[in-house]
Amino acid sequence: MLNLHNIALKENTVGTVLCLDTLEHVEHPYRAIEEICRVLKPNGIVIISSVMNYPIHDFPCDYWRFTPEAFRSILKPFPNVYINYAGEDNFPHTVVGIGCKGTDIHFEDFEAAGGDWHHRWTEPEPPKNLTGKLKRETLRVYHQVSNLLKNN
Repeated sequence: MLNLHNIALKENTVGTVLCLDTLEHVEHPYRAIEEICRVLKPNGIVIISSVMNYPIHDFPCDYWRFTPEAFRSILKPFPNVYINYAGEDNFPHTVVGIGCKGTDIHFEDFEAAGGDWHHRWTEPEPPKNLTGKLKRETLRVYHQVSNLLKNN
């Protein structure tokens, strides 16, 4: 486990960062994203997710709930960003974001897949086994982004 406020890795050394259901437990999430951006390679990507509609819990602390707009703001260090959510339009249960440090990827080709993901996950309440499904979907999205990077 790394301290996201001060990641003990050199600059430009990491290809991909998965930060899933973590940022709501980080006291300074903007600082964490700056650190993630610092350690990512020039074309590195970060995939983040966070629950929005979930009970407060201490593992170890529960500081935040992020909206899609908050993820757009927090991912501003990245030139290419994709944001989506699952659940109701006015009260999603999960928010996801992808930031690409490089400029060779554009998410236009990715929008259709993201729309499919959103449609499959639009439910008023998260399913009981949301965590496993979300992890599988996130990995599927990661592979799609990786393929886009390879093809560009």
